[in-house]
Amino acid sequence: MPKDDLVLKQRLRLFNITTLFALLVFGVVLYQVSFIKPRPPLLFIFIAVLFTLIFINYLLLIFFKKPKINFWILIILMFTMLHILSYGQGGIRNAGIFYLAAIIFTAYILLGNSGGKTIAVLSIAHVIYFYLISTYTSWTDYSLIGTDPGLIDLDFLISGTLSIIVLTAQANYIEKTKNAVINDINSKKNDLELKHQELLNSQKALNLKNAEYEEKNNELEQFVYIASHDLHEPLRTTSGFVDLFQRQYKGKLDEKADSYLSYITQATQRMKTLINDLLEYSRLGNNNELKTIDCNILLKNVLTDLGIARDEANATVSSADLPVIKGHPTAIKQLFQNLIANSIKFRRKEIAPHIDISAVENEQYWKFSFADNGIGIKKQHHEKIFEIFQRLYSRNEYDGSGIGLAHCKKIVELHQGTIWVESDSEEGSTFHFTIQKSKV
Repeated sequence: MPKDDLVLKQRLRLFNITTLFALLVFGVVLYQVSFIKPRPPLLFIFIAVLFTLIFINYLLLIFFKKPKINFWILIILMFTMLHILSYGQGGIRNAGIFYLAAIIFTAYILLGNSGGKTIAVLSIAHVIYFYLISTYTSWTDYSLIGTDPGLIDLDFLISGTLSIIVLTAQANYIEKTKNAVINDINSKKNDLELKHQELLNSQKALNLKNAEYEEKNNELEQFVYIASHDLHEPLRTTSGFVDLFQRQYKGKLDEKADSYLSYITQATQRMKTLINDLLEYSRLGNNNELKTIDCNILLKNVLTDLGIARDEANATVSSADLPVIKGHPTAIKQLFQNLIANSIKFRRKEIAPHIDISAVENEQYWKFSFADNGIGIKKQHHEKIFEIFQRLYSRNEYDGSGIGLAHCKKIVELHQGTIWVESDSEEGSTFHFTIQKSKV
């Protein structure tokens, strides 16, 4: 049973009080029956059994903790006792009828609305039944209390007083339960107010941190842009002079000098690519406007842009019907382009590259898959490849800045998705990523 169930605690308290009261009444009745001459043995045994069952029911609740069943048993036993005793206490004219109100009241409290209604209906049937048999039959008598008017009046006095005490105790229980519930509500309200204040304080602290992070992020983006811009100028100067030197002196110096000039030119070009990639990476997400994107049209544009690379590698690209999504068009185009370009770049020498593109609809997102027949990626590198500046091969084997897949990851996360790869060495790779359907 839940320790914090206040209503159940109050019901258990009432159950304990009612059980003790029922045992007391049953004990008094047993005492009365024992003095009847001649004593009815079946009635004595029946009441003793009911007395024992009530006590056992109390113990069962302690050990098995199934209060609903025990509540029902208690109510039924009390009702049965009242019904049986009514035959020997005057039928419809017996004082025990006062207890019906207490039993119904207890049933409503312990069993709830449906249980209370059931006992109320049984009580009405009980009253009507004893009215009929008291009026038209001789099934009822005063054998348990005698026919002396004084004894009958005394029985009414005792039963009326006890029933009033029981009803008063129940009313007191309801009042205490109400106060306990109100106190519990007030206590929880105070706790909620404290937690709400803590939440507001945490929110304020979080807002301050977010403002700090946003400011630092803006500073970092500005720094990257300025640094990249400033790096472009000396790089252009160096590149210009190297080109001029090559045009004027290529073939006039020894072969080693020409080789050195070639290395300088290649390094300068790589530096340009790296700076441009850094600029693109830092600018990603600055434009928050979402637009409708037809991925079929976008793919055609990407394939047109990669036309030369595809022709040189004899690469083919196939695709199913792709969806229309909401997103950042430039970023999604860059995502498609990077994944296709990687599949073309990391191809097997003896096999022409082929990329198959598909999309599967989910309740909350679209899942895209780019599958190729390239060189594949070892399992231990599946996470590493999405980190910035992480390369698996030297520049002599495959050219690149080491930013492409990190760029892809940032684009996917911008659209509240995830990206991962399924691959093994020499078996090709399949890149999966998700794009949220809902507003990003």
